[in-house]
Amino acid sequence: MIGLKKIIARILDDANAQAQEILDEATEKSIEVRAQNLVDAQAAQDRLIAEAEKEGEALVVRAKSSAAMTRRNIELSAKSEMIDRAFSRAMQEIYEMDREEYAELLLSLLCRILIEQRIAERDSMRLYNESIAPDYYELMLNARDCGDVASRIISGVRTAAATGKIPADMPAKVRLAPESVEIDGGFILRCGDVETNCSFAMMLATLRPVLEPRIQQILYRDQIKS
Repeated sequence: MIGLKKIIARILDDANAQAQEILDEATEKSIEVRAQNLVDAQAAQDRLIAEAEKEGEALVVRAKSSAAMTRRNIELSAKSEMIDRAFSRAMQEIYEMDREEYAELLLSLLCRILIEQRIAERDSMRLYNESIAPDYYELMLNARDCGDVASRIISGVRTAAATGKIPADMPAKVRLAPESVEIDGGFILRCGDVETNCSFAMMLATLRPVLEPRIQQILYRDQIKS
């Protein structure tokens, strides 16, 4: 029996030793795993911080770019509005002109158009042996100008012919159209099937692309001075 007890005791001692060895090994591995987890966690944290800093820098860049674009858009919108006001003011000043001066302005413009029309008629006959001369040159005005302004223009056309500013035969062919037109000012000259739009709105719209860069330069110069 004593021998059996010794054998059992030996087995138990060996089992305990192996168990302790396994426990120690597991503990060591657990410590290594925890350490590696800490290292991985720190690396992940560092990576997240780096990515956050990078994203923050990108956000700052985008914010600055967006702010610059917004500023440019605001400046362009303000300049465009100022240009609109400049042209509106020009139109208003034309409307507010003295009626006699206003009629003289239309007369001067009409005489120039009549001369251009006569040149076109002569060129058509010379080049193509085709007459494009209309029976009448119909002057179309808005309802406001069909009274005293129309009378001054028709009278002025006769004077212009008498002084050699336009061909002598033209006044007899210039007549006021029976109907008024919906324009703010200026006139439309109908030569047969062709109409020349000399309304002030149309002329200012035509001039705007030419004048706008110069106006922008003035606005930019004033902005620098301010």
